[in-house]
Amino acid sequence: MNKYIISAVICLFLSACTATNPPEAPKAKGKWEQLNTTVSQIMKGYE
Repeated sequence: MNKYIISAVICLFLSACTATNPPEAPKAKGKWEQLNTTVSQIMKGYE
């Protein structure tokens, strides 16, 4: 059950941060790509 809660929190966190820091911002882009890669790896671990 905790796995689903953590996944939901991560998704909410990402959507909130993406809204405040658009991918178009050059500084944010590199960081978001790294963050998204990490999240993808975490999600794969939960599957």
